[in-house]
Amino acid sequence: MRAELARLESEIALCERCYGPEPRLPARFGRPRRRGRVLVLGERPTRDALASDQRLGLGHEDAGTLFLRSLLEDAGIPRDEVAIGAANLCRPVSPAIEAAVPASVCTKECSVWLRQLVEAIEPRLIVTLGGRALGALRWAFRDCEDIRGLRFPQDIGRTVCAGSTYVHPLYHTTIRARVTRPEPDQRLDWRALGRLWQWIENGERGSKPRRRRG
Repeated sequence: MRAELARLESEIALCERCYGPEPRLPARFGRPRRRGRVLVLGERPTRDALASDQRLGLGHEDAGTLFLRSLLEDAGIPRDEVAIGAANLCRPVSPAIEAAVPASVCTKECSVWLRQLVEAIEPRLIVTLGGRALGALRWAFRDCEDIRGLRFPQDIGRTVCAGSTYVHPLYHTTIRARVTRPEPDQRLDWRALGRLWQWIENGERGSKPRRRRG
């Protein structure tokens, strides 16, 4: 899998789909020792993280990542089970050029790479954080009716099955997102996700945990 991720990084670095030949800051993926069975998809790495060649992962100290680590603990999902991805996997060096291209265009174009990322990791569970991440996954797997039917925020907490993978949309973990979905509610969302994860871990025996309401 490490070789697959390295190849994908190289192809993203050479991609001209959104910004043409303009210099770009491509995402770099973590290098887990084994395939992470939970893929958490955010929106787009920060410009600072990309410029400093930081890998996507749980080791950052920004507020969103710190909260995400706490939520994973609430859910009982070990950090070594988690891989991190994003809806948009590069930024142009020029902020002006980035501002000129609508985010929706980048989400659609980057879905080609997102699909390859999912296929490289082969997760059992995909957790999308926010509307852009869910939209990117819908573009990446537009041949899957169940994923294509998901909407944000209407389907927060709903689980759909796509082959051997489950998809579960949630809110982003940033401070701004916690204005819309307060921290106590997000913790309940993730505890419900943890029950789903335990059901998957136990071989999907018994009834699948129901979607949390409220």
